[in-house]
Amino acid sequence: MKKSPMLWFLGCLLVVLGFLFRESLVPGMAAFANDAPLGLMQAYSDVRWDYFLSGSWLHNVWIGGPALSTLPNFSHGLYLLGGAIFFAKFAAVLSMAFAAVCLWFFCRRQGFNGVASALPGLAMALNGNLLSHATWGLGSRAATVGFAALALAAATPVAGRRGWRVLAQMALAGFATGMTVMEGADVGAFFSVLIAAYVVYNAWIEPSPWSQRLTRSAVQLGVVVFTAFWISALALTSLVWTQIKGVAGMSEDPAARDERWEFVTGWSFPKLEVVRLAIPGIMGVRSISPGEEMYWGNVGSDGSPPRFNGGSEYAGVLVLIVAGFALARSLARTGRQPYTRPERQRIWFWGGVTAVSLLLSFGHYGPLYRLVFALPYFSTIRIPMKWLHVTHLALLILFAYGLQGLWRLYVEVPESGSRGWTDRLRHWWQTSAGFEKAWAWSLVGLVGAAAAFALIYASYGPSLADYLGTLGFQGAAGKAMAAYSVHEVILFALWVAVCGLLLALIASGRFAGSWGGWAAALLGLVLVVDLGRAMSPYVLFFNYTRRYEPNAVTEFLRQKSWEHRVVARPHPQFRSTFSNPNDGNWPAVHNQWLENQFPFNQIQTLDIWQMPRQPELDKAMLTGFAPAADNLSLVGRLWDLTNVRYVLGARGIEAELDRLVGQGKPIFKPVMGFDLASKAGTKGNAVTLDDITAVPNSTGQYALFENTRALPRAAWFSRWETQTNDTAVLERLKDPAFDPAQTVVLSSPVSTAEPTTNAPAGQASILKWGPKGWVIETVAPTAGVLLLNDRWHPDWRVTVDGQPAELLRANLVMRAVQVPAGKHTVEFRYQPSMTMLWVTLSALVVALGLGVWLTVAGRSSKSGS
Repeated sequence: MKKSPMLWFLGCLLVVLGFLFRESLVPGMAAFANDAPLGLMQAYSDVRWDYFLSGSWLHNVWIGGPALSTLPNFSHGLYLLGGAIFFAKFAAVLSMAFAAVCLWFFCRRQGFNGVASALPGLAMALNGNLLSHATWGLGSRAATVGFAALALAAATPVAGRRGWRVLAQMALAGFATGMTVMEGADVGAFFSVLIAAYVVYNAWIEPSPWSQRLTRSAVQLGVVVFTAFWISALALTSLVWTQIKGVAGMSEDPAARDERWEFVTGWSFPKLEVVRLAIPGIMGVRSISPGEEMYWGNVGSDGSPPRFNGGSEYAGVLVLIVAGFALARSLARTGRQPYTRPERQRIWFWGGVTAVSLLLSFGHYGPLYRLVFALPYFSTIRIPMKWLHVTHLALLILFAYGLQGLWRLYVEVPESGSRGWTDRLRHWWQTSAGFEKAWAWSLVGLVGAAAAFALIYASYGPSLADYLGTLGFQGAAGKAMAAYSVHEVILFALWVAVCGLLLALIASGRFAGSWGGWAAALLGLVLVVDLGRAMSPYVLFFNYTRRYEPNAVTEFLRQKSWEHRVVARPHPQFRSTFSNPNDGNWPAVHNQWLENQFPFNQIQTLDIWQMPRQPELDKAMLTGFAPAADNLSLVGRLWDLTNVRYVLGARGIEAELDRLVGQGKPIFKPVMGFDLASKAGTKGNAVTLDDITAVPNSTGQYALFENTRALPRAAWFSRWETQTNDTAVLERLKDPAFDPAQTVVLSSPVSTAEPTTNAPAGQASILKWGPKGWVIETVAPTAGVLLLNDRWHPDWRVTVDGQPAELLRANLVMRAVQVPAGKHTVEFRYQPSMTMLWVTLSALVVALGLGVWLTVAGRSSKSGS
């Protein structure tokens, strides 16, 4: 390893991650992802480069809306270069590999040996926090941590480097910091604070007058901040315009801040669950789909609605013990100190980061998060648990320091005789003093405490099963979960014993000198086996050809899908469906379709499967048309206004829909009956959602109903009203006397022509459709208004016969334009400003040039010396 530490590390990394994600290489298989499912990736795959160059627009859910820009970062780069299938197969594993390599580089920049760099890298690749997020579809979190490690590496002082080279180094740190923001958004903001603190801390621990330290820290921090803003310009502007500006509840007035406290602090980390950092499955594992809940902790119970998390927070027994050794050894005043003074000071820094970030992750379960919430931008960031990403990085860095200290003290020393390992342990125990004796007793105490805890916990197994029954996990399910929890605690005690014994052997000198390779191999084996077995439940794959196999319903709805929307819920934000309360099949199947089959087939639905931040106009529409108890008439009006032409539900509900939604009028008619059945090739009774399909049956249990009253996607109006007050517009749209098929409500006056009450009907025909562009032909005897029932946004442009026209906001949230009499071609096109893309790309070019210059200059200085 001394000759080629990087090759050794990369080889081990390839073997470990290759084994864990081996199914990625199987044709037809893709990694499970909840937050970035293949269906969603496929929906935009054909236009992904256009979205990168000219802005992103979501069109498949709700009524559309602006999306975060496609960025020139690691995660989006995988998607841009590889497409949807490649991304689904390899995004998670490549993200973890990237984070691992970045941490390895950070450790090498600290001057650590091959072992103290490679093992933390492997621990990063298998870290429970990051890997469970990556396999949930959030590999960008791992990439964020990777770029943070690169920034920290660049921000680490290099002996003898002065002047412009230091500023260039800080610029690279800033560029990497900006990349963390481009990858992780709000998570990147957390790491930017960490990196800024690291820069200032390093400047202040250098021995020099305080005035020089103040100047040095200010200049270096200024360079980091400037270059970070430069490279992240596109990401920051996109975040502001899609996540803060115009978003309900995101203003900075006191009332809005108080109102969003619960929204922001949902998914806080309960203090008791800190134990999950050491015992991976003590509270079960994450829920994969409805009906498969395995997690019985409290993470997510404070969300609205509750959405239990259950992802892993496992750091690893070996990581925690060795990180603790680094902290203890750096503070000890007795014995041979393996760390230099700057190293000890940095260990203290990372110890403080671990403690503070963990306390912040408690959110509303602790008092510290109020301090963060008081900051202007941070008060808009959701989910305090995101601070655990910082906690885990800090623990891994402490792990690296601990390994480096162990090697300096016990391995990189001359061999002393051939005494057997039992004799060495006995001799070490008898002769150790000061810190060595405290370390020996600590290992014994850890092993004993873990064993005692396991025995006591196991004895409470039946009581735990009873407790789980009170949480809803009753009968066999509760007993199985209790048994699993006990099993995990017993394994924890076993791993503590194994790690304690191995660390004691290292401390006894058994692996000194030429035996150091064995110590590295054994530590690596313990680390990989422990973390690998703990993370294996989170690495899931599915047959995407089977999951996205077409069925009768999706084939029907995908035909000219831009002309209509579909719903299956009484309200876009409700989880309930139009089905029998005892029917557990249809809600699960619809949820699967909503998140997978619908976007994969470009089917546009009003039902919202994820929308944590609602723009003010959208929230007004959603709350304004929320149904009352047994009166769905407002929902019916919402469907009419938003072009909901089809409703999915149980057979026979059309009469209830007519009564509750249509106010007694025959509005809904069945157009297709179907049943849910197993797909061909389904084996045995182990039927999953991927094995269920819809088969046509005129008298089937379910049906697709047509809403005959829904407005078309594009409609021409000769009559309109003007109302500049949004509240008044909403009340007018809700008025039962208002007929949306005859009149459109505009939010700004038009400059020419007056509405005509008795004009013959005009026509509007969609000639061409794309997510960011519509071409519509109008034929009308008089001037009128063309309404496009798609989300209004100021970045949309409209032309009539190639000439620019005024984009109007109609029916509160829709797009419209005034059109003269006769035959005309109207084009709507989404054209946001992309200036910031070129700002970011220019920063990337400069960052690459600086990196090359520093590398060449570094090699030249080494060869010259």
